[in-house]
Amino acid sequence: MKKLTTTILATALVGVISLSSFASTATANENRRGPGARGGAGPIHFVCSDEAAGRIETGLSRMADRLELTDAQTASFDSFKTATLSAQAEFSETCVDFKPAERGQANSDTDLVDRLNNRQAMMSAQLSAMEDVMPEFEAFFDSLTDAQKSKCAPNVA
Repeated sequence: MKKLTTTILATALVGVISLSSFASTATANENRRGPGARGGAGPIHFVCSDEAAGRIETGLSRMADRLELTDAQTASFDSFKTATLSAQAEFSETCVDFKPAERGQANSDTDLVDRLNNRQAMMSAQLSAMEDVMPEFEAFFDSLTDAQKSKCAPNVA
């Protein structure tokens, strides 16, 4: 009976240590990327996801609500939003060429060099999408007041 108790306690201790290391890793990742799981460089994240355009649109709508845009700023914002959604649509077309059929399933026909070439192509597509969006974003951002610009800055804890 004593051996069973010792085994159960050891298992519980390993479980607690595992959970605490997971929490530490999650906290480190959050700190590395900034506050919140979606911290980072700003409201635009071009990703290979069927929901990406919807997420971008939702994020931009929230940003517009938070900034309380004037009519003139709304026109500039709409141009920025249109450019962003168009760039995401083009980026999604690139994703089809490289994305595995199912999540977590590697393409067995590709070796490491092919995968790195695919990753480079994806990064180039992301860069191209950002280059398409930046002129519209800069025009919109320049139309904001200093108070509005401060609301765009990431929260620094």
